[in-house]
Amino acid sequence: MSAYGKMVVAGIRSRENRQVRASVVSSASKRVLTDFVRRNAKRGSTLYTDELPSYDGMREFFHESVAHGRGEYVRDDVHINGMESFWALIKRGHKSTYHKMSPKHLHRYVDEFSGRYNSRRLGARRQMALVALRMRGQRLPWRKLTE
Repeated sequence: MSAYGKMVVAGIRSRENRQVRASVVSSASKRVLTDFVRRNAKRGSTLYTDELPSYDGMREFFHESVAHGRGEYVRDDVHINGMESFWALIKRGHKSTYHKMSPKHLHRYVDEFSGRYNSRRLGARRQMALVALRMRGQRLPWRKLTE
């Protein structure tokens, strides 16, 4: 949980395949975000971020950032608009469908929205088939849900 009493979700989006990877992390510290990026991005790739200082110093990546705090959102091909659209999807789901996402189950919501985002270009039938396929063999017993 952050200093503001909120859970932290880190996310990364590939510009090559437009896929998102996101997960709940313990904080927005440099160490935690560096570990997240290293696990989810190819070494030597370009990392586009906002101005959060936690992203500074990741030497194995070429790093460009935009300064949202100064009103800079796009500079040539430097922007984080794709990732921002993912965050907007989660926020709309929170406000309109779920209303409350408990810290205990936040990782499940993040996984659901990541899956939705990553399969958004598939037709409805292919999306449903993918959901059914991924549910096979998965169980979430009431006891585990409510512990």
